[in-house]
Amino acid sequence: MSGRQEVEKREEFEEEEEEDSIMTESMVQIPQIEMPPPKPPAPPRSESRKRTPVTPPSQLKLEPGVTLETLIKEYQETLIPQPIVGNCKIFKEPVSMRCDARTLPWQPLSAQVLNDCEGAEISHHLVEIADFLYPCLRKSSKKNSNSRELGSCIGYIYNLTSNENCVYLIVNSELLLTLSYLVKSTSEDVQLKIVQVVGALVQNSTTIEPETQLGECATILTDVLRDSSRSPSVRLYTLASLGELIFYIASQEESDGVNSNWSIPASTFVCITRCLREGEEIHTQLCAAKIIENVCSVNSQYNKQLSQDAIALSLWKLQMKQAATDSAYITFVRALTNMTSFQPTLLTHVVSKIGLVNVLDNLNKSQPYIQKDILNFLLHGLNVTKPNATCKRIISDRNLLSLAITIMGNPHSLLSFIP
Repeated sequence: MSGRQEVEKREEFEEEEEEDSIMTESMVQIPQIEMPPPKPPAPPRSESRKRTPVTPPSQLKLEPGVTLETLIKEYQETLIPQPIVGNCKIFKEPVSMRCDARTLPWQPLSAQVLNDCEGAEISHHLVEIADFLYPCLRKSSKKNSNSRELGSCIGYIYNLTSNENCVYLIVNSELLLTLSYLVKSTSEDVQLKIVQVVGALVQNSTTIEPETQLGECATILTDVLRDSSRSPSVRLYTLASLGELIFYIASQEESDGVNSNWSIPASTFVCITRCLREGEEIHTQLCAAKIIENVCSVNSQYNKQLSQDAIALSLWKLQMKQAATDSAYITFVRALTNMTSFQPTLLTHVVSKIGLVNVLDNLNKSQPYIQKDILNFLLHGLNVTKPNATCKRIISDRNLLSLAITIMGNPHSLLSFIP
């Protein structure tokens, strides 16, 4: 092939490539597509499912003139055990402790004179009182002709309970046991005065010596309580005095240990439990619940004897019946709460017998200041290291969770979550 032919063939080949490229450009047309505007970035998963936050304490809606600090202070004051003897929520009216000074065989001393007296002078005065009381133990005082003098003597001793030195000397002498024994052999009106005096003496005592036979005094009062079924007033006031005695012993045991002279018989707690049963007067039931509330507020050996399944169930049933009376409702629930703090399984027993639906319904319908006590009952019962099947069912209940979140919006009920 000549050089001219090769040049012509190369030119033809180049012309064919140009035609192919022109054809390709005419056949393929790329459309101009307008891109959509950029979308805003999606919120994080945690932000898209964020729950409504619980109202902080600084934004809680409080009544005018009420601050969160005052609510906390009031709540903490409710945790302090209240007295049993003389409690206006338990007793309809106080026992008349009138004293006719003209019938006393000694010269009565006024409160101002007693404050100025020294210990020896007060001791001599108490000996005069004891000399009058000892012969009464050897007589059948229910038919005693000097019952009026005896009633005035007891009324005078009641006035002495406001003096700290007098209380110390009476409680730490034989006079306390003498008064306890007199309850068994006197008329009903004098019995009421004596048990009131015994309760006031224990309530106002700052120091009781370990040698004092408080256990024997508790045994005597238990016998009187057992035999007083026909006299509701004597039964109520004896129960209250016995409760003050048990609470003092329990509180001292928490700090000083067990004292053999202060041992309380098991029959005492059986009698207290019976005072919660149906048929008893509401004030007697309240008094028994108040004893349980106070005793279970301290750490002693008697918590186990009171923290029983049957007692817990009785308290819950009583608070449901007396729901209209706020003071009664609170006493029963707080007694149950204090018991559950030492025996958490009481919650599962109550729920198994009453039903979780009824317990939550009761919580939902209660007043805010009552809800916090029921919440404490639930919190103490669920505070276990190894929850059983009932506890797991309570914890996983959706109604309880939603109800608790709603209640936490109320400042009164929110106090239950303060340690």
